[in-house]
This record gives sequence, structure tokens and C-alpha cells, in this order.
Amino acid sequence: MRALRGRAAAMVRFAYKHGEAVVIERDLVDGAPIRDEGRVSVVPIVPDHMSSLDTLGADGNAESARRRIRNYVELGYRGYLAMCDGTAIGYGWWVDASFPSERLHPAMQQYRIVLQPGELYAFEIFVAPQFRGMGMATAFMQATLQGWLSDGYRRAIGFVDARNLAARTLYRMTGWTDTRRCVTHTLFKRLLVVDGQVFLRNRPSSRPHSFDYRLVYSRKPAATG
Repeated sequence: MRALRGRAAAMVRFAYKHGEAVVIERDLVDGAPIRDEGRVSVVPIVPDHMSSLDTLGADGNAESARRRIRNYVELGYRGYLAMCDGTAIGYGWWVDASFPSERLHPAMQQYRIVLQPGELYAFEIFVAPQFRGMGMATAFMQATLQGWLSDGYRRAIGFVDARNLAARTLYRMTGWTDTRRCVTHTLFKRLLVVDGQVFLRNRPSSRPHSFDYRLVYSRKPAATG
């Protein structure tokens, strides 16, 4: 009986998942001071960094992560590679208002994020597991914030899973603030429902995005700048 209940619970989890995303932002100009101590440096990601990115991988499915990152490079997404003592320890990505709408990250549509000049949308800020717990994630975040400020940005926007307490603590410690929450409903890992919008998961062959979800229905007008 216990085994049956376990299988039934697993089937329910596969069929439906309830979640909550917190949209966050960081004022780079008038917000909390950026404390870049120099422990971690950041360099703009270029195609020659693909071998380092492949080695880092990401939490979960490594092949999926490699495919997603290659798509980021194809789309021209901007990114930083985090370096410590000559070793790559992580990476982070962003887009800004200069990108064509069809190439913007799909999550921006899901959470109705609209960028103004001088703003960026940040995503997949990642530190490899073997470098966590040593202050590296905080140092990388501070170096990233300083890099964005030096590049002329004034505000960064992103989102974090409400249940990811470690990530939320890191964001709070580095000056990010919560702005709003979005409830999500995922069905059979294929359909995503957010704020009156329905999205279908993309396939590896999908273009321009081979990752995340694409909009198939909305009962609300799309957000505009």
C-alpha cells in the first residue's frame, strides 16, 4: 500500500506542479553600495569560452544546459564568465532593451517584464556546486553588478523561485528587492500557466528559442513599454 501511495504521489507531481516566482530588481545607481572586493573577476562571454561553459554545466541535466547555453550564444545574449585564480567558476546572462522582441528571453513574457533604456533582464546566474559555500556566489554577484554599472546600466531585473531560499538570501544580501509575485501552474511538464497566459514548452529544434516556453494563449493584452 505504501508503494502504491508513493507511485500515486509521483504521478500527481508529474501531472501538476504549483509554483511561485518572485520578480526582483536591483537599482545599480541609487541602490545599496556595490561592494566588489576583487575575489572574483568577470569577463564577457565569447564563443571561445564554450569549452569552459561546457565543463561548468549546470544543476540538473548537463546536456540540456549545454544546448541551452549554445542557444544563448546563437541569439547573441550577453554574459559574464566568473573567474577566480584563473579558474572558471560560474556564469551569468542578460539581455537589454536593444534586443529585438523576438530574441528576448521567453521568461520576460511569462512574468510581463518590459525593459526601458538603461535596464537589463538577468537570468541563469550560476556558480558551480564545488565553488559554493565559500562566499564565491556573493563575490560573483558583486562583480557582476559592478560590471553592469560600468557598462552604463542603471537597473537590473530578474526573477527567483520563491522556494529557493539560498538564492533569495544571496539576492537580498547584494541589494536586490522583491517587487511582485507570480503564481505558476505546470501541467505534465509541457504547459505553463502564468497570469492568464498559457505557454507550451519548446523543443530542442524550436527556433529562435530551443529552451523554456512559448506563448500560445493570453486572456490579457501583452505588456508594453
